[in-house]
Amino acid sequence: MAPGAKSEFDRDDVKKAIHAPPNVTWTLCTTEDVFVGGRMNDTSLPDSFHAIPQVIDATQNVIIGYGALDYILLANGTLLTIQNMTWGGQMGFQSPPIEPI
Repeated sequence: MAPGAKSEFDRDDVKKAIHAPPNVTWTLCTTEDVFVGGRMNDTSLPDSFHAIPQVIDATQNVIIGYGALDYILLANGTLLTIQNMTWGGQMGFQSPPIEPI
């Protein structure tokens, strides 16, 4: 984060909107490991390998969203992940996702 910049989650109006404790300081990065048991101990596969495709197959009603101006989760990364998932017996999009919701 740039010097002097403040995490959006540390703004008072955002804390109030998401019902977060007002006395907690939020930051984007930490030097502490936030994963239970440590990141290296997590050997589970990414959700896009099994969990998300199973939910899509089971419900036929899934919306995967992201912030259009999000600088951490990029739209192209989300599209690439979906393109490499298999659901409904086929891999990825069969036609470009161009229709608005």
